[in-house]
Amino acid sequence: MEKKEMIKIILNYLERNPFTQTGGIESAVHAVLTERGIMGEITTGNQYMRTTRQERIPNNLALLINEVIYDLMYSERIITPGVNRDNLGLPFVHVSNMEKLIEKKKEYV
Repeated sequence: MEKKEMIKIILNYLERNPFTQTGGIESAVHAVLTERGIMGEITTGNQYMRTTRQERIPNNLALLINEVIYDLMYSERIITPGVNRDNLGLPFVHVSNMEKLIEKKKEYV
């Protein structure tokens, strides 16, 4: 998976969930990767034999999730730490500029 595709997944999630936490973003990406058969329960075989194994997220994709989150936070300034006065820091984040998020999404259509 390329960085552009990861950005698109995360931006779509943030548009639907403007107040979230980094774990929620990670879970959304994990769901897409599981749906695509990149991680999760993978079954292979033929009509005579099937094997199932659990695949964890590859290291490069786990790191890419963090890279995109931090890019959106510090380079793009689309998300900001915190969701309310009681949870002002990480891992909680909110979309601080929805217009910028929507403009950024247009780059990845």
